[in-house]
Amino acid sequence: MRLCYNSILVIFNYIYKIKLGKVGTNELNKTLIGISDKRYSRINAEDYRVSTYTNELIKAQRDIVDDLRKPIRDYDFDTLLKIIRKECKYLFAFGQDELMMSIINQLIIQADNIDRNDIVFTNPQLSKFEFIETDLPFDVYLANLFKYVFDVSTYEVGHPLTNEDVEKLINDIKEQRPQFIETSFLKTTTSDALFSSTFYEVPHPNNLTSKKPNDIKLFYLNANQDGLDYKNLEKYLLRNIGRYVYSRKQIKDFKDDEALESIGIEALREIKDLGVSGDELGNLLLYSFLECVLKAPKIFSNFEIASHHLSKSTAIHILSIVDEGLPYNQLVFGTSNIQDNFIDAITKTIESISEIKKKEENNYKFVSTPIFASSFDDETANRLKDVIVPTKENKTSIPVGYSIFVGYKVDINPQDYSNVAEYLDALKLKMQKDLTDNFNHIEDLIAKKGLINRSIYIYTLPFNNPILDKDEIIQNILSGGTL
Repeated sequence: MRLCYNSILVIFNYIYKIKLGKVGTNELNKTLIGISDKRYSRINAEDYRVSTYTNELIKAQRDIVDDLRKPIRDYDFDTLLKIIRKECKYLFAFGQDELMMSIINQLIIQADNIDRNDIVFTNPQLSKFEFIETDLPFDVYLANLFKYVFDVSTYEVGHPLTNEDVEKLINDIKEQRPQFIETSFLKTTTSDALFSSTFYEVPHPNNLTSKKPNDIKLFYLNANQDGLDYKNLEKYLLRNIGRYVYSRKQIKDFKDDEALESIGIEALREIKDLGVSGDELGNLLLYSFLECVLKAPKIFSNFEIASHHLSKSTAIHILSIVDEGLPYNQLVFGTSNIQDNFIDAITKTIESISEIKKKEENNYKFVSTPIFASSFDDETANRLKDVIVPTKENKTSIPVGYSIFVGYKVDINPQDYSNVAEYLDALKLKMQKDLTDNFNHIEDLIAKKGLINRSIYIYTLPFNNPILDKDEIIQNILSGGTL
């Protein structure tokens, strides 16, 4: 197998055909070659029809003509990147970037036209094996790839890449991936019956450029004439406090003893005994969003982590990701922060996950602790351990993502509005503006802290007076409220 334009065309056609059921190969070829010559009329000196030329490329009966190679050679990398972002929207539309990059990486490993020390990618400069461990955004990856296949690589006519070859590459990837455990056996622990009537999402147009999957979501609470109303929030948290504090095995013990009704009361006593401050509110909310929004079941909450000194993070969850036939698990570490100022809270949490990254990745000591073994039944504990810790059969560590909860003050006064509906409309607009105005800072900070190649999940919630409210809400919960 060889890395060249012909191979890339076959791979792209194979993957998008899986996704869409039917792909126009000529249109796909136009998209790819449009990077070099959007007009496409100068495709070759003999002026072959598009379908004939495409067919010959796929069958490796010809290579790219020099007229199409020359512009790529002349582009600097930034110009090429801009052109790809403009011309290749078709390729970005279907969420195939992870699978595509994995297959091409595997092709490069096996390509017999690339020596071990040959420079394949130029921005950054990476040799054949160096780049395998480097995650790049899809557009940057494509710019590097096309710089190589248009500028350097040539094809030996008569040796086409086949669909069977692509299937073999996919199978090779599956063998190298961390073991996948379908986490249906590991249910989320929250009772989310009140979630949709407590938290309301605000849509926004901003998308993180960190490794996919990623997410940034804005939520708000209901309101009254005095501002945001915490009644439903406190009720929701009280309903879930026992599930937050106790492990699955402990929750099962409550059920077996027919004492599930008292789990919340017992949990409140545990929290009081530990002496948890208002900072625990952010961790409770992080736990809730990870389970109810991300659908990532809890391994340990902050209460369990703090009680047993298990980690520097305040949440450890596990996520199942299905990537077009290449499913995998992801370990999600989390942290939270509640501040008066939006950007202060965001900055502190990103700095915190940067520190977690330094200490936690590939160092999953919590799996070997007695509390891990006692938190699950034996079968579940063993299955989780198998997927998290590399073994002889499964040599690859589970990939890691990071989650953030941010609480902050939206600086608008409810007294300035004639009714609650107007206040909430203004609140949502201000939340969108706060994110948009600070989005470049968030992206820059993620990149600066070395997190661009990690999945980042961000959840935000405004408060009337964050510093005072976080303590008051926790105290109201600890007083018992209405379980």
